[in-house]
Amino acid sequence: MYWTKEMPVKDGYYWLEQKVGGKPTHELVNVVQGVVLSMGSVKTCFVSDHRNMRWYGPLTPPSRESYEG
Repeated sequence: MYWTKEMPVKDGYYWLEQKVGGKPTHELVNVVQGVVLSMGSVKTCFVSDHRNMRWYGPLTPPSRESYEG
């Protein structure tokens, strides 16, 4: 995977990079049917609202074999 400005077309978890005060900040978000659900808050918006930001994902969940117990 790599950072891209292409907006997500698949549902899943993504890192979203945006600039705040000229510095990059990163947030883990869940994309579901074009809606961005911010982790840890009730904030939602559309993928299209993030045109000039960078995305990393969708993140692959760990395999079942990697779970303990």
